[in-house]
Amino acid sequence: MTSPCPFSQWGIDIVGPFPVASGRLRIPSRRTQSFSTEQNEPLMRESLDMIMETREVAARRMEREKATMKAKYDKKVRGRRFEVGDMVLRRADALKMRGKLKANWEGPYRITQRLNGDAYWIEDKYGKKLPRPWNVCHLKKFYS
Repeated sequence: MTSPCPFSQWGIDIVGPFPVASGRLRIPSRRTQSFSTEQNEPLMRESLDMIMETREVAARRMEREKATMKAKYDKKVRGRRFEVGDMVLRRADALKMRGKLKANWEGPYRITQRLNGDAYWIEDKYGKKLPRPWNVCHLKKFYS
């Protein structure tokens, strides 16, 4: 290819010539033709005065949408609660290296204490307590 334009092989020359405009190229439109600096200044000041109200309206709308999403989510969620002495399975620890075909749940374990915030102390079948409490989302009821 000897031409600087890659489109010349199809007979298209897009390199030029283009009309040279002095300054900024202005295309007349209704908006640009009806623009008036005298009318624009008060409208801009009014817009700036209304910006706080616009932000407050947007914040209220966001809170309303968040509340709606929370209500829809909470409607579908079933809370899990265990009592002391219940037998549960715990989710296999994600930090341990596990194979893809290994069990996803370990146990059974016995609930020994319920903490605030849906956390539980659990012990294995030999009575050995685990080193940390477990959240309810990592436990499920064991049916024997």
